[in-house]
Amino acid sequence: MNTSSFPMSSYLKRIGLQQQPPTNLTGLKDLVQAHSFSIAFENLDVLADIPILYSLDQVIEKILNQGRGGYCFEVNGLLSGALDSLGFKYRKLMARVSYGRPTPGPKTHLVFAVDCDNEEWFVDVGFGGPGLTEPALFRPGLEFTQNGATYRFVEEPHNNMHLQRKIAGKWEGLYIISQEPILPIDIEVANHFVSTWGRSPFRSIFMCLLPTSEGLVTLQATDLIHLNEELVPTQRTPLRNADDLKNTMKTIFKIDVPTPLSELAWNKVNR
Repeated sequence: MNTSSFPMSSYLKRIGLQQQPPTNLTGLKDLVQAHSFSIAFENLDVLADIPILYSLDQVIEKILNQGRGGYCFEVNGLLSGALDSLGFKYRKLMARVSYGRPTPGPKTHLVFAVDCDNEEWFVDVGFGGPGLTEPALFRPGLEFTQNGATYRFVEEPHNNMHLQRKIAGKWEGLYIISQEPILPIDIEVANHFVSTWGRSPFRSIFMCLLPTSEGLVTLQATDLIHLNEELVPTQRTPLRNADDLKNTMKTIFKIDVPTPLSELAWNKVNR
């Protein structure tokens, strides 16, 4: 897709911005924050065995035209279209998820390093865990706060960077970012792996998440959980059936899910 044809007005409407942000750090922060709080991370297509198509045209159709969310290759892919259209320069990088794992996983998470105002800023709107909601200065050793949570980047061997978040007073790893340049085939392989491998968690559990001003909201098993900035549950609501799932996606996660899809996803998780 030619970046000049990116549907900027539809995108800005979806993320709640009244005007096109400038191509500077203020604009980047406004863009990333608005996107983070408006477009949910969700894996319903994977649960329903629907192939994940992540070209820009396809994510525009799914997220903007159909009112859906997506996972990292989709929601970060949509953001990359906006960055291109606005004229931002950036690098695409891959990361290994470490959050909730005894050892880091494969390189399956897409992120960005954006050149802006003579600095490089790390950007990610597509993490299915307690991640960032704004750009972060891509430099090790600096602690910084976003949406009530404290983060840092830690240098790892081979020029890698580990994004960590302080949880219950302890530093917990989120993912390890490789600085190695990537090729389109790397994204293709990673997308295929996480969406089709039989033991991929994307294929067996709900992975739906949206940041909120209080923390975040997510699905755990078949319960809707509201978490505060310390990731402590403040509200738990059991979902009873596919209709509950469909309504929750609409009212809480701000996405439109067709009834057949909600039924397929619900049945996959509850079989």
